[in-house]
This record gives sequence, structure tokens and C-alpha cells, in this order.
Amino acid sequence: MDTSSSGPPPDLTLVTVDPGSSAADANLQQAPAGTAHGAAAQPPMASRAQWGADESLRDCTPSSAETIKVGFVHHTAGSNSYRPEDSAGLVRGISAYHVQGNGWCDIGYNFLVDRFGTIFEGRYGSLTRPVIGAHTLAFNRDTLGVSAMGDFATAAAPAAMTSSISKVLGWKLSLYNRDPRATAQLTSGGGTGAKWAAGTVVTFNVVSGHRDGYATDCPGDVLYRELPALRDAAAQYQRDSASSGIDQYNATLGGLLGTPTGPEVSVAGGWMRPYERGKISWSAATGAHFVWGAILVKYQELGGPAGFGFPISDEVGLAGGARSTFTRGSVFWSQPRGAHFVWGAILDKYNGLGGPAALGFPTSDEVAVAGGSRSTLTGGSVLWTERTGAHLVIGAILSKYSDFGGPAALGFPITDEVYLARGARSTFTGGSVLWSGGTGAHVVIGGILAKYDSIGGPTSDLGFPTTDEFAAPGGARSNFQRDHYILWTPSTGAVVH
Repeated sequence: MDTSSSGPPPDLTLVTVDPGSSAADANLQQAPAGTAHGAAAQPPMASRAQWGADESLRDCTPSSAETIKVGFVHHTAGSNSYRPEDSAGLVRGISAYHVQGNGWCDIGYNFLVDRFGTIFEGRYGSLTRPVIGAHTLAFNRDTLGVSAMGDFATAAAPAAMTSSISKVLGWKLSLYNRDPRATAQLTSGGGTGAKWAAGTVVTFNVVSGHRDGYATDCPGDVLYRELPALRDAAAQYQRDSASSGIDQYNATLGGLLGTPTGPEVSVAGGWMRPYERGKISWSAATGAHFVWGAILVKYQELGGPAGFGFPISDEVGLAGGARSTFTRGSVFWSQPRGAHFVWGAILDKYNGLGGPAALGFPTSDEVAVAGGSRSTLTGGSVLWTERTGAHLVIGAILSKYSDFGGPAALGFPITDEVYLARGARSTFTGGSVLWSGGTGAHVVIGGILAKYDSIGGPTSDLGFPTTDEFAAPGGARSNFQRDHYILWTPSTGAVVH
């Protein structure tokens, strides 16, 4: 609240609200603390139902942002002399005023804290989502509003109150990996009375006062001076109450990874802890899984969780090797091929064709080639471009394709290898390679390929090619079985002989 004015403004409007009564007034219950792995424990608090919120007043489902970067501390600028049984009614009164007086769709603050340390859920959804409040003009998105119930311009906030404020800040900020002692940047949304024009990027302390973002005395001079201590206390709460889900998971492994060699560290929206023989990573979407050995070395080369995502399974042993699957791909290991990654459409194709059991293990990481990418496996290669998709090339056709220049000469495959009577064929953007046991693998391209296909290809009287296309007087020629050939010249086109 802004308490800087010295007298009533000329356009003052009196709004009277009736907080009503509720069973919460006599026996306020608080929901028990909850825990989310990698985050500080949720402190006990009174939910909207528990403080008797009148949901008929709320005419919206408040919008959510994607994160929380800053927590703004406020005060309500009301009385400091209320009793514990008065608190729920005070919150209902503030809620009614924000809706009926300010015209907001719901109470503006995400959380409120009374002088006895009771935390109240404020704006609808704030317990579980980064809900956008109405507490700090121009900076409501990506922020959290916590209001101390009372006036702290000259009075000190009770220790129970500041302790709970630090807990709710530490908990909620930890869900988005924010250090309460750090800084963060917000972009001003502007608006009448805003300190910064819309679009201005402003650096704030992660725990700031209302006055830091808006021209106001809030949260009062005395409470404002407490912000450094609140930052430290919130950070300490994060350290002291963070859950040990990774350690609990490690215990289920029966000592597989040994003992921890360092603390849990925040990484890429989740948490990671090192052990003697590997690492355990955790995110809300994937849970906790271990990575170790050569796959861990490769995973770290790829950037770990920030580069290759979090593991979605533990390492799985396969015939002749192992596999770990991550949110952005898989890393396979075999002896003596080592560890290599496969991802995206190539991984989908590899898995669809049977993975290592059918095609063997990768012999290299996926590499960029001529406008696309390629993964080489012991049983063939999968090549991909956005236009052609991912397709497999194997055996003698792969050898011919590679000898001929691969993607740079014949382009990318547009089909997997197709089996024909007595042979096989792979089609590329620049031609085809056909193979039979009697003829080997040979390249057919351009006008000669068009003529060959028009008369039935390998099923025609020509059978399979016996040579690659080669230069002939005035043009080019490909030889086929049964003493046939196709000759191409610019003047005649392709003619069967």
C-alpha cells in the first residue's frame, strides 16, 4: 500500500467492505508443509478455503507466468493491534477491498503474513503456480507479492512475522531456482504512475520492497530496512529445508554409486549431486536417475542437463553394451566403440528399426553433413534432412554410396533400403544405388535412371546395373544385365540398347 500522501486526495472514494464471519475466525487451520524435491519445503499456511475466501467475489482465474524472478515485500498499512482470531477476517476484508474497491478480479497479493507468523494463501492458484498478482504496478509478471499485515513505517515487524515471510519467500523462489541474495532483471509493463516506461529492463534484488518497483513508502521504513536480513533468512531456509530426494533415491541403489562427493547443486531447472562412481540428476518432469561411467563422461561433454536434458531412465544394460535415455536423446555405449549420442529423428528411426539389437551400436556421435546429419552404426548409417526425413542405408549399397561421395554427390536417402527380387535398392535425392548378388552395387542417375525406371527398372529385361554410369562419346552410359545398356546424349536423351 502507498502511505506517502499527507492528506486525503480530492478524488477520494469511500469503499466499505464487510469481511463477514467464518469458522476460520475461531479455529483457523493451516495446511501442513509440503515438500518438492530440489526445493525448499513449503511452510504451513492457511489456504483460501481455510481463511474463508468468498470465491463468488473472484470473477477470473488469474493468469500465470512461466517463472518467478523477484519477490516483492509489502505491508497492508493497517492496524498492528489485531488478535489471532481477527486475522482471517482481515484477509477477507483485504480481498473484498481489492475486488470491490480497486476493481481487481481477485486479491492482489500472492501471500499475506500476520504478526503471529500465520501465512495466508492470497491470489487464487498461488500455492501451485507462478500466478500473476496485482501488487507492484508494471512488475506483476514473473514476480511474487508477499504482504505483512500491519503498518511498519515506524513499528518493527514481530520476529514471528519476519520468520514466516522469509520462509514463504525461500520456498516459492526455490521452486524457480532463485537465490534470495541474488539479482534479477524484469521488464517494465509501464502504466500510469510507473517508475519506468514500458519495455525498460530493470535490475532488482531477488527479494525487493514494493518501493523498489513503484513510487510508494511500502513496505514501511522499518520493514524495508529488514530486507537484507530477510534475504539471508530466506536463503538459509532454502539450504536448511531442501528435500533430500536424491539421497533417498541413492539409498535405493544399494550403494551402487558410493558416497556423495559434493552437495546437491541447482542446474537447468533441476538438481544434481555427485557420488564416488557417478551422478544423480533430478527434475520435476523426469524424477531422479543415475548416470555413470563412459556414458556420464559423454553426457558431461554434451553439457549435462543444460545441454542434453535430464535422464529419464537409469542406465540400461543391453547385449554388448548399455544405454541411458535423456530428454533430448540417448547415449549408447559398447566395447570397443565407446559412448556416442543419437537424438532427434535419427534416434526415432534407429529405435523404430530395432536399435542396437538390429543395427548394432553407434560408432560415432551424430555429425552434420551437407545440409543434414548422419549417425554411423555398426550395421549401417541413418541420414537425415528436414526435407527427406531420416532413412537407413546399409551393406554394399552404403559402401557404394560412401565411395561415390555420399550426401555431397548423391544427396540424402529418401527411402530406407527396399528389397527387390534378387536384390535391393536405395533411392537418394541425386540418384539410386541398386544391388544384386550377381552384379554388386552400382549407381544410376539422371536421364538414364529416369529411362530405366520408366521401363520397369530391375524387373524389366535389363535387370540390375553392372556398372556405375560412365562417360561415353557425346554423353553417358550405364550397362545392365543380359547385354543391355542405356546411352544418354543431349540430342537423343536416354535410349535403351
